Amino acid sequence: MDHSQKSSLNVTFLKKRTRSRMKFPYKVDDRDYKLLGMYEGAVCSVIDLTSSKTPDLMLWLEKEFGREITTRTWKTVERILKVME
Repeated sequence: MDHSQKSSLNVTFLKKRTRSRMKFPYKVDDRDYKLLGMYEGAVCSVIDLTSSKTPDLMLWLEKEFGREITTRTWKTVERILKVME
């Protein structure tokens, strides 16, 4: 899946590392977002923007992982990495 006007690839950074009992990829109940995996304190997710809104995903992530998180789009993460090179 690509980052586009119809879908958003996101990375949520967790302040406190946690072990999840979820099996990835994890489809969130009846929502149009999916967690792709958890890697070293970061959760990768994708949301279908044609039927869901990013704030809905953010709220779900806060409920699941706590409020000490920050989420960025994959495009933003790529820009940060490019600046750090």
